[in-house]
Amino acid sequence: MNDTIRQTNSNCSISVIVTGSALMDNVNKLQSDPDKSIYLASDLSDAMLRAETLASAIVLTEHWMLAGVDLNTLRIRLALRRSVRILVFMDDAGDTRRRELLLAGIAGFLEPRQSAASTRRAIREVANGGLWASRRLLSDAVRSMVSVGTDPRFTKRELEILRRIADGQENQTIADSLFITRETVRWHLRSAYGKLGVHDRRSVVDMMRRSA
Repeated sequence: MNDTIRQTNSNCSISVIVTGSALMDNVNKLQSDPDKSIYLASDLSDAMLRAETLASAIVLTEHWMLAGVDLNTLRIRLALRRSVRILVFMDDAGDTRRRELLLAGIAGFLEPRQSAASTRRAIREVANGGLWASRRLLSDAVRSMVSVGTDPRFTKRELEILRRIADGQENQTIADSLFITRETVRWHLRSAYGKLGVHDRRSVVDMMRRSA
C-alpha cells in the first residue's frame, strides 16, 4: 500500500508518511493542514523507501514496527539520508528503549493519544532539524554521547573534532587549527555523527540546549 491521502503543491509543504493502522485518527487530524502532504505506507520498509524518493519527509510509525529492525543498520541508513526523520508513537516502552531509538537516529516520540496541536508542533520541530523528546531522555542521551571518549569505535581525530564542536568552533576554524581541509573535517563529522546516531551538528547542539 502506498496511497496519497492529501497532497499540496505548496513550496513549504512537509511530506508526512504514515504507517500503522492505529495512527489513522492522528492522520485524519492533519488532513486539513495546508502545509502537509500525507501519504500512507504498508510498513516501515515501505515508508522508508517512499521517504527516500522525496526531497525531505517525516515518517510517523508505531513502536511495534521497530521491533525487528536492526538499529545499527537504521542509524547508518538515516545518517546517509539526512532528509528522512522518524517520529515514533509509543506509550509502554521505558526510557531505556527510547534512548536506544534516539541514539539510532529516531527524531522523537509521541503518545498514541497525542493532541493534534502537539503532533503538529512535533512534526514542525523535527522538519526543522530538531528533536522531540523529554528533557530527561535528551539528558540521558547527551550523557551517553559524552562517554564516547572511551568508545573504541571513534578515532582519535573524530574525538578531537567532536570536542571542538562541543566548544562551539566552526568547521573552518577546526580545519585551520588542525592543519586539515574543511572537507576533511566534514568527512570525520559524518562518520562520528553516524556512530552517535545523530544527523548533523544542529542535532547535537539541539540536544545539548534542550537538556541544559
